[in-house]
Amino acid sequence: MGLVISCGLIFTTVKINAQQMDHQVMPLPKEVVAGPGEFIINSKLKPRIEGSERLIKAVDRFYNVLSKKTGIFYNLRDWSDDDSANFEIIAEEKAPVELGIDESYSLKITNDKIQIKAKTDIGAMYALQTLLQLTESNEKGYFFKSVEIFDAPRFPWRGLMLDVSRHFMPVAAVKRQLDLMHTMKMNVFHWHLSDDQGWRIESDSFPLLTEKASDGKFYTKEQIHEIVKYADDLGIRVIPEFDVPGHATAILTAYPKLASENNANYTIERHAGIFDPTLDPTKEKTYNFIHILFNEMALLFPDKYFHIGGDENEGKHWDRDPEIIAFKEKKGFDNHELQAWFNSRLNKSLVDAGKIMMGWDEILHKDLIDSNPVIHSWRGEDGIIKSIDNDLRVIRSHGFYIDLMQSTSYHYFMDPVPQSLIDNEKAKKLIFGGEATMWSELVDQNSVDSRIWPRSAAIAEVFWSERNKLDGENLFQRLDKISSHLELNGSEHISNRHKIIRRYTENQQDFSDLLYFNDLMAPYRFYHRNPKGTLYSMLSPLNQWADACIADPVESRKFSNAVKNYIANQNPEDLQKLENHFKKWAELEDLINSLIQKSPQLDSLRQVSQSFKIAGEEGLKLLDFLSGKIILSDAEMISMSERIHGLKFKGGELVLKHFPS
Repeated sequence: MGLVISCGLIFTTVKINAQQMDHQVMPLPKEVVAGPGEFIINSKLKPRIEGSERLIKAVDRFYNVLSKKTGIFYNLRDWSDDDSANFEIIAEEKAPVELGIDESYSLKITNDKIQIKAKTDIGAMYALQTLLQLTESNEKGYFFKSVEIFDAPRFPWRGLMLDVSRHFMPVAAVKRQLDLMHTMKMNVFHWHLSDDQGWRIESDSFPLLTEKASDGKFYTKEQIHEIVKYADDLGIRVIPEFDVPGHATAILTAYPKLASENNANYTIERHAGIFDPTLDPTKEKTYNFIHILFNEMALLFPDKYFHIGGDENEGKHWDRDPEIIAFKEKKGFDNHELQAWFNSRLNKSLVDAGKIMMGWDEILHKDLIDSNPVIHSWRGEDGIIKSIDNDLRVIRSHGFYIDLMQSTSYHYFMDPVPQSLIDNEKAKKLIFGGEATMWSELVDQNSVDSRIWPRSAAIAEVFWSERNKLDGENLFQRLDKISSHLELNGSEHISNRHKIIRRYTENQQDFSDLLYFNDLMAPYRFYHRNPKGTLYSMLSPLNQWADACIADPVESRKFSNAVKNYIANQNPEDLQKLENHFKKWAELEDLINSLIQKSPQLDSLRQVSQSFKIAGEEGLKLLDFLSGKIILSDAEMISMSERIHGLKFKGGELVLKHFPS
């Protein structure tokens, strides 16, 4: 019985009582009251709009997506200007895209009318996103069920960080993430624009940053303006990050005289990791450089907040440069205090530029408290607690590192507010929210969607919805639905996976069996896929088998659920589902062997497919025993269990989900 028992997936859930209609929407709304009847969707859906040009663009997008969902053609801008309209969208004011605006809305659907009301146009835009998710159909056509919704976010800061330094993301890929963020009511785009692997933005003041440190892959100022305006139309704030004093190899490749190492000669990094090149905090020319550069960059980003990074500076070059050593001795500084002094000097430039400093939790230091920075917690809850103790504002990303390929359920049961502070009134005021973080050491434009979505929809719900409403019990069922919705809104998280898998067949045959195989496996979690950052470089193609795998593979989940259900209910239907799985497993080795002739890269999966074959054969034998077709002795059962547990389901960069290692 070892196989069946070991495959059971343990999943902790939060159970709530809520209207079924409530659960159609992600993030979960604050209040939902279902009504009688339904509003029939047809080409006569004609809006009357009171609001901004931004809201008018949002209505255009609404009709485009509704047409994709229903196949109904709408004549855009065919609107009404009187009370006869059956679709009213009313916003009292155009909101500035800044922290703390009113994002609430009400949505009322009756048999003959849809009404959206909001204080701001951004709230009304969120109502349109909710309405799209309420689209239903039957044999007669499409409709919205009657309902009244009042909704507002729990946290004002609901972000996604995208690293474009390790792997550059073109403008289209960035805009696509903004579209999908808006669909899930996320409102902060944190743009990581510099690191050891590249500087990604044009500078008139320091042109060598792109000439020597970008590989020619960077955004022009015109493109930055374009993306910031695009985000503004979606109600999304754009916060840039330029990482200093560490993670500075790209900067020092262009301007080595700013380095903490004398006579340095750097090239941009091609691998992942923590590197030693660091800005020299004792040189006035360092601060002159930062003052000019940051003031230039600040003009491109209207948001008040400006992220300086500040993480993972180990100070190795500070510890061996005689002048820096002497400076520290004179000031009585250790490296942490020296960095705090550096940040205080840097903050003066940000104040001059009208910005508020934000940095990773390493910047937290008593000497910087008077500067009142926003602390971005990533290493654990200790940084959050210390920030609150010092009356500092804080954003949480610890627990929301989606590049680590952890299960959606792990992220879903995190909370921006640590449990120890859940009743702390000061914490409620100072914890602004959270950000999902997509670092791109192992992500490029061809895989970024499947790494972010649909998992980040669940994180968006954590940031938006009240904690006591979260629905972990139906989480994956709801994510399956939202996955299709995201695809209609432009996401490539499904199609890009298929492109990677299809290339193993040279695009000449059906790849459904390979997709099934891929959907049983996940990439290694954390950074085990790229040990010490050296297995892959920033030039390595990210179109491998592991790049098609996702954190929560569907077929693996189906298999696990069939196991759980059979153990709980002894249902013959679940036994049949397990038999179907085991039969496919038994055939996978032959499939892989036939494809290796054309795609030698699949050879790395040969051992895994052999293990699948054995597990499938033993699984079928076990099912015959459970159904009474054969009799197995205790010795045969022990032997079967030992054989299955001895199988190797790890293959290069992959691990089989829901199986014992």
